[in-house]
Amino acid sequence: MVVKLLNNELAHENRAGAVYLNLRSPEDVEAAVDAIRHSVALFDPSLDTNQFLIETMVEDARAEFLVGVKRQIGLGLALVVGSGGTEVDSLRDYRTLLLPSSDQQIHEALSKLALTQRMNLKDATMSSMLSAVRSIVRFAEQHSARLVELDVNPLILRESGDTVAVDALMRMSSS
Repeated sequence: MVVKLLNNELAHENRAGAVYLNLRSPEDVEAAVDAIRHSVALFDPSLDTNQFLIETMVEDARAEFLVGVKRQIGLGLALVVGSGGTEVDSLRDYRTLLLPSSDQQIHEALSKLALTQRMNLKDATMSSMLSAVRSIVRFAEQHSARLVELDVNPLILRESGDTVAVDALMRMSSS
């Protein structure tokens, strides 16, 4: 299982110690909740620690990607694809495209990532990744009038070649 603090004021739970992975028992989950409350209180005592997400962990992860869309003042929406997961800030393995972008441009950006090159992904897997990114882009474009930011991290590439989004952050404007 995975336990994660749910709090709109905390965008990056990992930095505050608010995510625990690989939990195997109810006792592990209880201990994780206690540890998260303690860690978050040290990080920022004003944060509420009363809501948690407990979910099944994806155990057949082959790689973790980041797919983000953010409004850039004067430019519109920008797409970021890169290496994801808990080490996203330190990896600096990403590519940025202005939207709208073609499938070919997105495929090329994915292909140039160090993570993708290291894994030597085949066409079927790249097609699965492209499909997942394209779905996120479609959502962003449909909500472009109000979308401020959308981060899917991680988008997990499974051993089967399928993808699954296990965490997302979305910010919308009120008008």
